Amino acid sequence: MSQNFKVETDQGTFFLKQYRNRMNTVIHEIKEAEAFFASKGLPIISPIKDQYDRGAFWHRGHWFSLFPFVYGQSPVASRMSDEIIRELARTLSFFHREGRTFKQRPFHVLRMATARKFHLEQTELKRILASKQTKTELEERMGEVLKSKESYIKLLNYRPEHLSLKYTHLLHGDFQYYNVFANNDSITHIYDLERACIGPPEYEVARSVMLNCFDDGWDTENIERAKIYLSEYCKYQPLTLESFTDGMLLYAYNIIHMTWIEARYLIFGIDTQLDLFNRHVDRLEFCANSDLQSFCKEIFPQNK
Repeated sequence: MSQNFKVETDQGTFFLKQYRNRMNTVIHEIKEAEAFFASKGLPIISPIKDQYDRGAFWHRGHWFSLFPFVYGQSPVASRMSDEIIRELARTLSFFHREGRTFKQRPFHVLRMATARKFHLEQTELKRILASKQTKTELEERMGEVLKSKESYIKLLNYRPEHLSLKYTHLLHGDFQYYNVFANNDSITHIYDLERACIGPPEYEVARSVMLNCFDDGWDTENIERAKIYLSEYCKYQPLTLESFTDGMLLYAYNIIHMTWIEARYLIFGIDTQLDLFNRHVDRLEFCANSDLQSFCKEIFPQNK
């Protein structure tokens, strides 16, 4: 897994990012996406070039990038104003406006979890859990969640290829409030394009709605946030209820098959983001047990 460092030197303070993926073709694509979106005026935090004019370098088995250290604050889910919700939606629409013009190919396509991938990884995770003589409360819960996912997968009645989505746009890949800095309800910096890929913008809209509007619950206030978010996005980019619903179904399909959060803890021993697991389970249960078509209809702008 990756590590990040604050580096203080006589020339200033910097942020050193270690990438979790060691394939240089993927690193190249991350740098390509950063440069492309920055060239279109989006406030991407761009890497500092090394002596060879590269935005990344290899050191002791890992790729790294050095960035200027930005002192900023990300929005807090429980305290987001309507205006920062609109700002997040506008910014995502700008990513999609520019992302559809991206012509650089080849570039990797959105990677989805699948039944085969789930089976391969779930087997290893279950073996690790079975090998423990005593399990923590968290480990017991992870075992239960893996069993739930296995049941949910069997109940799915669609696959990604059944959805009417086109893989045409360069996406940020992980657009959420965690990955921006904001000041006075205005986004000043955007970062972490490690999941940039070619994919359907409707998927990223659905994913960002779930992360930006429902990270702290499913109350009436969250529903209203989602309505504001989608209303603002639709002012700038075309979106239909049907395509948005397909994007949400693709998001649900992916989250039901996902195992990387369990792997972070059970395989790599990283427990610094256990709140991430709790939020993941919350979204998993919602996606698996809700009528997503009715949910999408409820939050989608009525005049669209």
